[in-house]
Amino acid sequence: MFEQSVRERLAQLDHGASPVSTSAPTLKITIASVQISELERGCFWGVNATAAASLWVGQKNIWSEVAESKSTHLHRYLDYLANPNLYAQDFREVANDLARQLINGPIR
Repeated sequence: MFEQSVRERLAQLDHGASPVSTSAPTLKITIASVQISELERGCFWGVNATAAASLWVGQKNIWSEVAESKSTHLHRYLDYLANPNLYAQDFREVANDLARQLINGPIR
């Protein structure tokens, strides 16, 4: 989902490659960090992550972005233990926000 969102945005961009270029564009996506950590005092935990994407034609980097996101729903650690689906919900929220930020910029 994350990669598809980035690819759709890149299809809209003029990557500036020379018309005689024989190199196919290469998309590089890096997930720099993903973690569950205490985000607010009082034992409220959430997901935070950092990702980057770049587009290369041959040896030339023609587009790149970096994004960071934190989940907007904080849970107590015991909530995660009682309901493991909260992990998936929070990770999905952060992944969607990272892809959106890489495409549209850091507005949440």
